[in-house]
Amino acid sequence: MYCTNCGKQNADDVAFCFNCGEPLHAAEDTAPNGSASGAMTMPDYGISSNLTDGNYNEKSEAASRVFAKIKTLLSSNMFLIVAILMSAGLVLTMFAQYNYVQGGGMNQMMHDILDRVHESDLFNGEESEIIDEAFDEIMESIENSSTRYSFSLPIGTVVLLIGLWLLYADAKKRDSLQVNARGMNVLRILTLIELILVCIGCGLIGVVALLVSIFAIGAIPAGAIAIFFLIVAGVMAFIIVYYAKLYTTLKSINSTMNNGIYNDKVSMFAAVVTIVFGSIGALSALGSPYWLLIIAELTSSAGSILMGAMLIKYRNGMREVTGTLI
Repeated sequence: MYCTNCGKQNADDVAFCFNCGEPLHAAEDTAPNGSASGAMTMPDYGISSNLTDGNYNEKSEAASRVFAKIKTLLSSNMFLIVAILMSAGLVLTMFAQYNYVQGGGMNQMMHDILDRVHESDLFNGEESEIIDEAFDEIMESIENSSTRYSFSLPIGTVVLLIGLWLLYADAKKRDSLQVNARGMNVLRILTLIELILVCIGCGLIGVVALLVSIFAIGAIPAGAIAIFFLIVAGVMAFIIVYYAKLYTTLKSINSTMNNGIYNDKVSMFAAVVTIVFGSIGALSALGSPYWLLIIAELTSSAGSILMGAMLIKYRNGMREVTGTLI
């Protein structure tokens, strides 16, 4: 059966187009006696899809269009590119870290630091020999543990990738208009955990900043201490607000994926900051000491930028659905 709205082919036993969500007007069932039965019952795809006397349930039709929009976004090439970039960034980062240590890049950087220490004339004689011995022990430890270090997966990034690939895989399934929300649940829970950890970390930093301010009274002008404390507090508040907004956004999307009720509550603050963080990461990558690390960080940063753009695209997509339902 072909959709009269977008032209996509659908299975004969579905009520709504998997691509655009428009109702598919199938012919009436014929009763055994040859007369029209007057009612058709469509398969349940997470929405109420009963058709009676040719009239679709308005709530079901609205939900179907919301589900179709979500399915289109999550199965899009843009979302696939996000998942690929984030995955490639993780693999490249692991390989770059291992190769940088094994290839002598770390060794060279440490030797440069040691040479500067010697040139500074801060240490000489016996102290210099102690520093050299400590340096050799550090480098031996780094080289022996380099494999374990580079392949100790960052759990947060791995969980993020699991959520992204689950969303894409479920969105590509053609047997249901509604996308399974398990991938979004993974992202939502991960963001909640990160929010809690950020709050704890910011609290500890705040305590340290307060103690530094207290002990610095007298040695440093009070105005400078106040400015320092305000800057630290502002940065912490900014980070906490970002994660809180991101969590509420993912929670809203998760709810819409489950019930099909229109909701465009996407925080533009979270979306824009995600893009800004990605852009800052891309710029800071240029200062990395190893070319492969630069590529890895640029790849991950590009994924973050597109992730923020996807949030904005989802928000606009939900508003387009509203326009079609009015």
